[in-house]
Amino acid sequence: MEQCICAVKDWMTRNKLKLNGEKTELLVSGTKHFMSLLQTSPSLSIADTVVSPSPCVKDLGVFLDSNLTLHDHISFKVKAANNQIRKIASVRNCLTFPAAVQLVSSLVLSHIDYCNSLLADLPAEELSRLQIVQNNAARVIFRRSQRHHVTPLLIQLHWLPVKYRIQYKLATLAFRKFDKSLPPYLASLLEIKTNDGVSIRTRSSLGKKLIPPPAPRTSTYGSRAFSAQAPEIWNSLPSKLRDSPSLEGFKTGLKTHLFRIAFPNA
Repeated sequence: MEQCICAVKDWMTRNKLKLNGEKTELLVSGTKHFMSLLQTSPSLSIADTVVSPSPCVKDLGVFLDSNLTLHDHISFKVKAANNQIRKIASVRNCLTFPAAVQLVSSLVLSHIDYCNSLLADLPAEELSRLQIVQNNAARVIFRRSQRHHVTPLLIQLHWLPVKYRIQYKLATLAFRKFDKSLPPYLASLLEIKTNDGVSIRTRSSLGKKLIPPPAPRTSTYGSRAFSAQAPEIWNSLPSKLRDSPSLEGFKTGLKTHLFRIAFPNA
């Protein structure tokens, strides 16, 4: 690892760039059992700087901890979103209803939706922290108290709950595998199921499907991977929806489908 970092540092030096060791972070991640087996905390040397492991690092706006629980990431998003909710609530009386919806969507829901595909299959208590933020945002828009039932507000706003917003993101990415607009680094993680060798097309074989990966070695992390969650969610969709001719048409149908599941009595 140190040899690789030195090679990167030399390349940056030749190209008049600087690798700042003091701003470099190191994260050692693994299962709780693996982490307990580490006798000493590994470190890296970058020039004259020794980089020790950090309990949490930030990568492209996502906060990663050593056990990949994403607890710290959700905590940061909850704090940032609540800060925006308080600011909007202070001027809510001066805003029209459409303006309030637009502000909340831009400043609050953006925190909830950012990289939310990473939150797939997290424990319900973790997702409930984000759901509380979304509920409070809806109450601010309608100027309702904390005791007001929030489901009618979400229905009126046509907002999917957090759990289904995650499924919406993953299903959309899976659709892009078929229309070949998915980035290669994600497309390589998904494999399309074909009907080669099937003499009779049964009802279960109709429509586009993805091949789920083999059972993961670790249920804690493996089941949360994009390669596991995307096929599971995609294959559970109705075949008519999976066969949508365009991305925009698929998004419209997908939101309607998930909305009916989230609010069956709406």
